Amino acid sequence: MATALAQITVEEFERLPESDRHYELVDGVIVEKEMARAEHEIVKATMNRLLVKALDADRYELMLEARHNLSPITVRQPDLAIWRCEDLETVDLNRTLGKGPLVAIEVVSSESAADLQYRTVQYFRAGTKLVWIVYPRTRFVVAQWSDHHAVEFGLEDALHAGDVIPDLKITVASIFARLVKMEAAHPTPR
Repeated sequence: MATALAQITVEEFERLPESDRHYELVDGVIVEKEMARAEHEIVKATMNRLLVKALDADRYELMLEARHNLSPITVRQPDLAIWRCEDLETVDLNRTLGKGPLVAIEVVSSESAADLQYRTVQYFRAGTKLVWIVYPRTRFVVAQWSDHHAVEFGLEDALHAGDVIPDLKITVASIFARLVKMEAAHPTPR
């Protein structure tokens, strides 16, 4: 469970000293993100590798756990974020990224459904066009577009970004392949 620490603005949040811990600012409240399990980190690393290969590096930038200023009182840190390179040209290098990414990717660990939905709404309000929510335990991905159209992708499907990034496709099975292989080699009760 996340721990609320104080109530501040984005400007105050940006002035806090660097820390080894991960914090977000949610409606003016500093919230420490929980430490993720290995399952979460393996899926995130696999997605990072797959997306680096799948994205056109001249047009898109993939960011890992970058802070995004979604409103004057909210800074979120998606697990992965995709930006158009042209949108980064106007970023203030001394500030938190000033809006939502083109695509926000969240790998579920212990978040509640309500938190994931609220996080998604915050991304859309800040200009994000697509949110992928990745479920390691059940091996599926939900893609939700800013027009509220949502699609669930299972292991047999190719995950895509629709019109947001037309050429982007990766198989859902590839997202979980390393995890499945590790589980087969070292079975543990769930």
